[in-house]
Amino acid sequence: MKHAVLTFFFIGCCFPIFGWGQVGMLSKGNWVKIAVPTEGVYRLTGAQFKAMGFSGKTNANQVQLYGMDLANLSEKVPNALPDSLTEMAIEMQDGGDGIFDDQDQFLFYAQGHYKWVHTNQLEAPIRQKITSNDSLYFFLRVGLNGKRIASFNKSGSASKIVQTYSAKWLIEKDSINILSSGKIWLGDPMGNGLGKKTTQSFPLNMEGLQLNAPIIFQSQLAATTYQTDATFSIKLNDQMLSTKSLNPVSGFIFDDAYKIRFDSSTILLDKSKVQKVGQSLSNMNLQVDFNAATGATGWIDYLALQGQRTIGFWGNTGFGFDYQSSNASSQMIEFEIQNATTQTKVWDLTQYLQPVALNIQLGQNSIATFKVVDTAQKYFYVFESNKINSAQFSSLIRNDSSFSLSPVDYIIITAPDYFPAAKALQAFHEKQNGYKVGLFNATQVYNEMASGQTSPIAIRNFLKYFLEQSKLKNQVSPAYVLLLGMGNFSAQKIQVNKELPVYTSEVSNAILTSYSSDDFYAIQEPGNQIQFTQKIDSISLAIGRIPARTIAEANKMVEKLIQYQSNKKMGLWQNQLTWVADDADYNLHLQDAEEIIGNLKTKTANWNHKKLYLDLFKASQTLTGSTYPDVNKAIQEAVQAGTLVLNYTGHGNYLRLTEEAVISKSEMQSWDNAGKLPIMVTASCDFAPYDQPGSAPIGFDALMQNEKGIIALVAANRLVFAYSNKQINDAFMQALLVPNSDGQFRTIGQALQAAKNYNFSRNGDRLNAFKFGLMGDPAMRIVQPKYQIKCTELNQLPWSDTIYLKAGGKYTLKGNLSVKSQTLQNFKGAIDMVLWDAPSTKKTLANQATSQSVAIETQEKALFKGKATVQNGQFEISFILPGNLPSSNSAALKLQLYAYNDTADASMQMQSIFIQGTATQNKLDTTGPEIFSYINAPSFKSGDWVSTPSTLFVTLKDSSGIQSSGNELGQDLKLIIDDTITKNYNLNTFFSYNENQYQSGSIQYPLPVLEEGKHRLIVKAWDLLGNVSKDTILIEVPSKKNKNIRNLNISPNPVQTNAKFSFELKNSIDQILMQLDVFDASGIRHFSMSQQLQPKGNKIVVDWNGKTTAGGLLPPGKYYYKVVVQQNGSVEQMLNGFIKF
Repeated sequence: MKHAVLTFFFIGCCFPIFGWGQVGMLSKGNWVKIAVPTEGVYRLTGAQFKAMGFSGKTNANQVQLYGMDLANLSEKVPNALPDSLTEMAIEMQDGGDGIFDDQDQFLFYAQGHYKWVHTNQLEAPIRQKITSNDSLYFFLRVGLNGKRIASFNKSGSASKIVQTYSAKWLIEKDSINILSSGKIWLGDPMGNGLGKKTTQSFPLNMEGLQLNAPIIFQSQLAATTYQTDATFSIKLNDQMLSTKSLNPVSGFIFDDAYKIRFDSSTILLDKSKVQKVGQSLSNMNLQVDFNAATGATGWIDYLALQGQRTIGFWGNTGFGFDYQSSNASSQMIEFEIQNATTQTKVWDLTQYLQPVALNIQLGQNSIATFKVVDTAQKYFYVFESNKINSAQFSSLIRNDSSFSLSPVDYIIITAPDYFPAAKALQAFHEKQNGYKVGLFNATQVYNEMASGQTSPIAIRNFLKYFLEQSKLKNQVSPAYVLLLGMGNFSAQKIQVNKELPVYTSEVSNAILTSYSSDDFYAIQEPGNQIQFTQKIDSISLAIGRIPARTIAEANKMVEKLIQYQSNKKMGLWQNQLTWVADDADYNLHLQDAEEIIGNLKTKTANWNHKKLYLDLFKASQTLTGSTYPDVNKAIQEAVQAGTLVLNYTGHGNYLRLTEEAVISKSEMQSWDNAGKLPIMVTASCDFAPYDQPGSAPIGFDALMQNEKGIIALVAANRLVFAYSNKQINDAFMQALLVPNSDGQFRTIGQALQAAKNYNFSRNGDRLNAFKFGLMGDPAMRIVQPKYQIKCTELNQLPWSDTIYLKAGGKYTLKGNLSVKSQTLQNFKGAIDMVLWDAPSTKKTLANQATSQSVAIETQEKALFKGKATVQNGQFEISFILPGNLPSSNSAALKLQLYAYNDTADASMQMQSIFIQGTATQNKLDTTGPEIFSYINAPSFKSGDWVSTPSTLFVTLKDSSGIQSSGNELGQDLKLIIDDTITKNYNLNTFFSYNENQYQSGSIQYPLPVLEEGKHRLIVKAWDLLGNVSKDTILIEVPSKKNKNIRNLNISPNPVQTNAKFSFELKNSIDQILMQLDVFDASGIRHFSMSQQLQPKGNKIVVDWNGKTTAGGLLPPGKYYYKVVVQQNGSVEQMLNGFIKF
C-alpha cells in the first residue's frame, strides 16, 4: 500500500467472532465487490446499489454484506479450517418501508491497514500491517435475512468516566525496497546528493494531546554508511525526541546492504518546547535530520507517536480508539466525547463483524457521552453520520460453476489471463493421468480467503481448507499444487491479471537471508511459520510454478508439457544425464558433481552420465578473461542430441552460468532440441528469480518462449551456499531418478518435496532449501519406457548374465520386447542400440590457479551406435567391434537398447560385458569409407550459399564398418573448416549406423556460426581397419550487402518433361512468398504459381511437370522464367531462360 506521509491515530484492536464462512459462496448468485480506501464507517445508497446491477425492488432485509477480519490473516499455519468470507452486520436505513430505494442507504464499518500488537505486555504496542493492498474490499448480494447492527441501550450509573485514550500518529511512506526482496519498504532517501534531503518534516494535528502525560515514540530507521556512523535526530517542534546512530556497513557483497534499527522510548514532553505561547497543537511539526558522511543514505521506515488524547473530534470526521482495563469491573462506565454534535454516533467494534450501536447523550459544551459495560478490551469508532464517505464499485463477481470444492488430487491456481491455458492442462491430466484436478482463478481465491486482498496467505489458507476438509471427510487429499503466473515480491505492485503473490521474508536488508519461497504454500503443519526455519520439519505438498509473463508463454508452456508427457520423440536420450561443473574453487564444484553421480550409481545403473566439467576442456584466454568455447559447443551438442537432465553445479546468476558464460541467453536460444527437452537443475545462485517481474531470466525464456529449450527448472531465486546446494541437488537427483520397488518414478514435484523433507530430517540448511523452487508442472513424470527388452541370442548362442566379446569381431544380437515375461507380439517399430566402451579416466587440466589436476572416470565412447526394425515384438541387430580393444575381466562395456513406435517404448541396460581376445580381421580392405557430404538438402552444390542455422549431412559406407569410438588416436570422425585447428570438430557422437546396417551410417551436425565469405569444409572418416577418406565441399556465407536471391536455374536445360527450378536465398530463417512465372518471347504467360514457404536451407527447389497452368503440354521453343520473392517486407526478382524440346 502506498501511504500518505501522515496517517492519523489508529489503529484499533478488533476481536473476531469465531467460526468460519462458507468457502465457495461467491461462485453462486449475484455478487458485487465494493472498495473503500481506509478505516471508517461508509455508506452505500440505493441508487449506487441499482447502478451496480441489482435491478427491481429489493427487500431491504435481504441485503447482505460479507468480509473478514484481515487481522486473522496470519503467516502461522492455522490449527483447523482457516477463516473465509463471513457476513458482516450493517445498519440499514430504508425509511421504514422495507424496500431499499434509491434515496435509502446502509452503513458499515471497514477496518484499516494496520493493527497495533503487544509483543510484550509490559511494552507499548507496535504497528503491524495487516494488508499491503491499496483498497479494502467487501462483497454484496441480495440473499436471505441479512445481519443488522444491534443496539446497546442499557442504563445505569457509571462507576468511572473515561475522557482520554491512547492515540496513535503514524508516519510511513513505502517508496523503495533496496534489495527488491523482503517485506520492508523504506521512505524517500535522505543525505547529501542528487535526489536526497538531509531534513524531512511532517505536520501533525495533535490537538487534544495531554501534555502532562508521557508519550511513547517509536522509530524504525535505516542507513547505508561506510566507515563512520550515520545519525538521525528527531524532534517534535523544539523538543528533541530521539538521536539514534546506525553502524556502517562493510560494503562486502554478502553482508548487509543497510543497517536497520527499531527503537521505542517513553518521553515526558516539555510544554515550553512543544507548545509555544499562542500555538495550537493542531499544527505540530515532526522533523527528522540525517547526518552522515558524503555518499551515505538514510531512510525512514516508519515513525510512530502514542500519547493520551482527549476523546473528541479534532479536525476529523471519524476516529477509532481502544480501551483496555487490567481489572475490569463488569459495571457501567461512561465515555465523554468532545466537540460532538447531534450527528455523532459511536459503534462498539470489539467484535469486528458484529458492531453494536451505542446510545449517545449530547450534553452541554458539545460533550457527548455513552455508556458500556466495563470489560478487559474494547474498540470504538466515533463518526458524524452526516459526513460519511461512500463505498465504491470495484467489480462484478462472475459466477463460475467450475469453482468446485470436491476432493482433488491436483490444484491449479492461475492468474486470470492464463485461465484458458490452465484449463488445457487440467483436461490433459484428467484424461492422461486420471487425476481429479481443481482449477481456480486466483482472484476467486483472494476474494474467498482474504476478502479480495492479493495475499499469499489467501492461497496458503485455501490449500489448508482442502487438506482439512479431506481429513474431516476421509477423502482424497491434494498432492500437487501448480501456480500459473509470474510472481511478484511486491504486493503493492502486483499485476493481478498476470502475476501471483509470493511469500517474502521479514529480512529485507541481507542478501543471504532475504528470500522468497513457494514452500510457504506447502508448509501446512498447524502452528508452523516459515520465518522460524529450524522448526519446519516437512513440506506437505508437491508445488511448482509456471512463471508465465504473457498469455503466449502460458500457452506455449502448457503445449510443451502436454507434448513431453505424450512422449512423441522417444529414444536413447531418455537415459542420458549431462553434468556441467564450474572450474576453480579448488575443484569444489566438480567434486560435488562426482559425489552426486557416485551416490546415484550406488542406487541405480539406469543412467548414462556425460561429464562436461569445465576443467576437462582447454581454456582460451582473451582480453576479458578465460572462455571455454569447447564447453559451450559440447553443451549445445548434448542438449540437441537429447538429455533427460541437464545438471549444473557452480557459480551463476539469472543471465549466465559460470563466469565464462558456458550457458547464456545466446547459447540457450541456439538449442535446437524440440521434443527432447531436459529437466534443468542449477545448483547455483539466483538463476530463477520468479518473484522479480522486471528481470529477464534466461532459464524462463528457455522454459516458455518456444518449443525448444527445457521442460522444467529446479533452481534458486537468491544467493545460496555451495555445500547446502550439494545437499539438495544430491537428494533431488536420487528422489527423481531412483525408482521404487515397483519400478515407478516420482513426479518431479514429489521428488523436490521428498528431497527437502529428507534434508530437513537430517537437520540440513532449511533456509537454503527454501530458496530452491520448481519452475514447471509438479505432476510431470520423467519420460520412461513402459516395457522391457530381453536379449535372447548372440551369434546363435543363448544370452547369459555375463557376455564375452572379441575385439574386431562381428556379432548378431537377437531379442524381444516383453511385459511380465510375455513377448509383445503386436509391437512393430524400431530399436536403437549403443554399446559403450569400458570406463576410462581423463585428467582435468587445472586451468585456474585454484584448480587441481585430478582423474575423472567417464564412459562416453560408443563402440557401436545403430538401429534395427522390430517385427512382432522381436529384433535382430548386427555390429562390428573395433579391433584395438584391450582384454579385461573387470572393465565392463555397457549395452543400451531402446525400442519404440508411435505409442509405446521399451528399454534395457547391461554392464556385465567384457572384451576377451581379438577376432581375425579382413586385412585385404585398404580403402577408406565412401563419403557424401551436403548442407541442408541433397540439392546442395559446392559453392552454394549457407547461412545460420544450417546442418551438415554426411553419409558413410564401408564394408569394414566406421570408426566412431574415439579409441584409436587420430582416427575420429572430423569436420575441419578452412584448414584451421580452432575449427576442428569431432563428429563421433553425431554418427549412427543406418537401420539394419552395420556398414553404413550417417551424421547430422549443426554447423557453427561462420563469418561472411567463402569457406572450405573437409570431412574425414576412418574404417575399423584404419583406412581413411575425406570429402571436401565449398560454401559461401552471404554478406549483408548481397541481394536476397541469386543463382536462378532450371534443371535439366533443355527441358523435355519434368524439371526443377532452383535459386539461393540469403535469409534461410524467415518465411517467403514466392511467385514463379514461365512465359514465351512475346510475353504470353504459360505457367504461374504462388507459394508461401518456410525455408529449410538456403536453396529453394521447386518441382515442375513441364505443363502449362491449364495442364496442357508446353510447345517446343525458347522460354523465360521469373521468380519474385517477398521476405520481411522486401521484394526481389530474377529472370532466366530455357529451351523446351
